[in-house]
This record gives sequence, structure tokens and C-alpha cells, in this order.
Amino acid sequence: MVLKKFDRYIISEIFPTFLLGLILYTFVLLMNNILQLAELFITKGVPIKTVLKILILLLPSILSFTLPMAVLMGILAGLSRLSSDWEVMAFKSLGVSTLRFLKPL
Repeated sequence: MVLKKFDRYIISEIFPTFLLGLILYTFVLLMNNILQLAELFITKGVPIKTVLKILILLLPSILSFTLPMAVLMGILAGLSRLSSDWEVMAFKSLGVSTLRFLKPL
């Protein structure tokens, strides 16, 4: 699929906030598990390789929660920035429809 310049522009507005949200939300949800795994490592003597393997196996379940939140955060922040800078109005005055504007999302 060939992305047009307009699509790349919309994605470039949304992607940094999405990535930041994904990292932050994943970190917050991992903190509880990291503390429990650190306790296993320190008090029970579980090898660090096993602890890291458990941490990696926890990531898919955590990402199932954090990905939708990060997508929502990225879209809301990106589109609100475009709206506050009147870029949405400029695109509409150029004849870009709302559906075309939301197509890259």
C-alpha cells in the first residue's frame, strides 16, 4: 500500500504520542510484576534467566491492555494538536473530507 504525503503527515502526528503512551502504560502495568519477580530473585534464589523469561511471557497479556489505550491516547493527542493549530480547518478548506482525514487512522 502506497501512503500519500497526507497519510504520512497524519501518521507522523499520531505515532510519537502512541509510542510514548505504549511505553508508559506498559511500564506502569509491569511495575507490580517486576516487584514480585524481584522478590523471587532475591529471597527465593530463582535464576535471573528464569525471571526474565517469566517477564517476557507476561508481555503479551500486558500489551493486550496497553495497545488500545496507547492508540486512543495517540489519536486524541494528535488530532487535538491538529485541531488546535487550525490544520483540520485548513484541510477541510482544501476539500479534504472527514472520512479521508480519518483514513490513515
